[in-house]
Amino acid sequence: MEKRVENNNLVLNSIPTDYKKEYLGEGHNAKCYLTKDGNVFKEFKYSMPCYDDIIKMSKYKSDVLVYPDSLVYLSSVDEKNLKGYLMKYIKGDTLANLKDEVNVLKYISELRKLEEECFDLSDEKIILYCLHGGNVYWTSDNELKVADTEDNEFDYEKDNGDIYRQNIIELSNTFIPPVVNETKFKDDRLGGYYLNSIFYGIMKPSFFLNEVLHAIEKEKKEKIETLGDMKSSIKLILK
Repeated sequence: MEKRVENNNLVLNSIPTDYKKEYLGEGHNAKCYLTKDGNVFKEFKYSMPCYDDIIKMSKYKSDVLVYPDSLVYLSSVDEKNLKGYLMKYIKGDTLANLKDEVNVLKYISELRKLEEECFDLSDEKIILYCLHGGNVYWTSDNELKVADTEDNEFDYEKDNGDIYRQNIIELSNTFIPPVVNETKFKDDRLGGYYLNSIFYGIMKPSFFLNEVLHAIEKEKKEKIETLGDMKSSIKLILK
């Protein structure tokens, strides 16, 4: 296999078998494989729209959002020759399979890191799209990581505040429902906090979850340690 590196892009004559050691799964846009060296090769099923956005995304650096390490081309660096990208392998559970044993304060703390990231994203005009239980991971190191970052988009028409609020709405709709899926609270303030997070993006989801946690602990008169404890006890603060 002949390989050239151009501006951190890999240019190949063909996709090597080492890139497809183990099939991991697929979504609408791509199939994912574990590579021989322990990374992930995400192979696009067809030519991707928003090619320019993918190029820009590959240059963005983040500790939470897993962006491409290298774009993979056949023959030459050209839009029609883009076949996929290499990224770090995320070891852990998807948000859809999040274990009840996860520490609730750690979950909220990791969510705050993503919220802080939203300031940088808004400065770069990046909008988070299509976050869901299958592309957000709780790692074996008890950290949140977000994959499928090629779904994100740039929007240079919106101001930074609008982009920030849109990203907070995306986070709220992704990270609140796995923990809190009932909204008829005894305390109307919690209902207001929920709406401000989920619909308006003017309140961080970590703040809402923390307020729900405190309300449950006040009713139960004991500390809540895990997500499972929080979910099973939420009935104490519902109408």
